[in-house]
Amino acid sequence: MRTHGKMAGGPRTSDRALRPIDRLPYLAAAIPLLLLEYAAAFIPGLTQRSLEGAWAFGIGWMAWLGRVEGSLLGLVILLCSAALGWLSLRRTVATGDPGSFVALAVVPWLQLPAILWLALSRSDSSPTAPDSTAAVRGALWGLAIAFGAEILLTLTFGSYGIALFVGSPFIVGLIASYLAQRDGHPRPLMVAQYALVLASAVLFGFALEGLVCLLIAYPLAALAALIGGAFGSGLARMRVSSGTAFSTIALLPLLLAAETAAPPLAEFGDTRSIEVDAPPAAVWQAIVHMGTIHSPPAAPFDWGLAYPVAGHIQGQGVGAVRLGVFSTGTAYERVTRWKPGRELWFDVLSDPPMMRESNPFGPVRAPHLEGYFSTRYARFTLAALPGRRTRLTLATDHTLRIGPTEYFLPLAHWAVRENKRRVLAHFRTEAEARYRAT
Repeated sequence: MRTHGKMAGGPRTSDRALRPIDRLPYLAAAIPLLLLEYAAAFIPGLTQRSLEGAWAFGIGWMAWLGRVEGSLLGLVILLCSAALGWLSLRRTVATGDPGSFVALAVVPWLQLPAILWLALSRSDSSPTAPDSTAAVRGALWGLAIAFGAEILLTLTFGSYGIALFVGSPFIVGLIASYLAQRDGHPRPLMVAQYALVLASAVLFGFALEGLVCLLIAYPLAALAALIGGAFGSGLARMRVSSGTAFSTIALLPLLLAAETAAPPLAEFGDTRSIEVDAPPAAVWQAIVHMGTIHSPPAAPFDWGLAYPVAGHIQGQGVGAVRLGVFSTGTAYERVTRWKPGRELWFDVLSDPPMMRESNPFGPVRAPHLEGYFSTRYARFTLAALPGRRTRLTLATDHTLRIGPTEYFLPLAHWAVRENKRRVLAHFRTEAEARYRAT
């Protein structure tokens, strides 16, 4: 057994368990793990679609079964990734390759060439740098914690709150930095960020999350990992035992329990007005015969955020059904007030997903896409102005169930305002064109 000895009085490198592994045993273990990992990630798509279809017919327990299935498959992916990382770390001890190859060996779609490279590399008597080993060890533990939190919080409980976006990266940073500091890495806080990036790459590569969601949440997660890393580095310098450091993982179920008792919720309204060079009758016709919005949306909406495309009203008067077509699906709405030329109010019965995640590796079925942002009602009010002009006002009411709401609420406000600006501009263009034509 080869070890990287520690300097007298220096940090402990803790490589006693890292026995090198030869080519054939490495390949014999890694290839089956790789196949099982991808089978768990991508083959169950047909089963998932059948479960969704059954749920659409009202069999609610099938949706629960689908969530259980997703959690179990996520656990299989986690165990396979952890085993591949550990095997690859042992292989780098034999070959002297840099620790970055271990990271590549757990990142989807880069795994096969990395594993083949490690398998084909010749054994090297020179040891792998202790700094590299310490960084990889800490990053792999961070990856395991982040992936486990994803399975527990999202796939199992559908919880998107402080436990996921703050608690999980805090623990990832704490454990990764603790191990890196304990094993002698000179920049333990960088190891914490390394672990977070590695976890994001794995979640993205297996289509468990999309690019837009990761980009939105990453600044908050990176800050939490930085703070957690400072705590972890401090614990290692105080020579706190590893058992005590790892016990901080218990913070996650405590946060989950607290958020289950008091889930994140923000309610907000938004009102926007626009003046139209047309009388109320023309504006009314533009609203009830909305048609298709041809103006392109802003860039972030092109990346996946939901934006309005068209609207159609079936029938007239109170009780009529309005279909609001969005880029991600159709909202079903019921008219609650119908006063031609004055007011059109409707309640939103169902919302489309708030975004369509961008991921080239497959469809993302993250629970946060549906039900975590909703619109409760929309109210159009028309007020006549001098010179046969009209002030058109659109008031809406919304709920956001993703926490911390203080972080995500500004984005929700901005998205609502941008969508509303685009809709009102469409009505103004249509109404003025109708008025000029008549």
